[in-house]
Amino acid sequence: MNIQNLIWGLEELADREFQERVWLGKSEGEMSSFEEAVCSTFDDTGLSIILNSGRGGEQIPTELREKAIQLRHLIKRVPNDGIQLDIINHPAMKAVRSIAEEMLAILRN
Repeated sequence: MNIQNLIWGLEELADREFQERVWLGKSEGEMSSFEEAVCSTFDDTGLSIILNSGRGGEQIPTELREKAIQLRHLIKRVPNDGIQLDIINHPAMKAVRSIAEEMLAILRN
């Protein structure tokens, strides 16, 4: 699993100010979206493969795996086909940001 890419993806999911700046296109030279952040967190890192294999405990700490499962569940509650501002303001995003922060804390310790 690519830990550095996981950290970058989680940082994006955890940071509302970053989301407002980059997902809304307010920063020249930077552009992303909720869908891209999710893909970079789960797909580009190999995290989805680990979670889907059922052998996560062998490859990542149990606490991180449990948080990743929670995060994946919360992400499914956020409509990814909407306007980025609506996604940023969606009620489930507060929990998404919180779990992403918790995962970052685990990775950084």
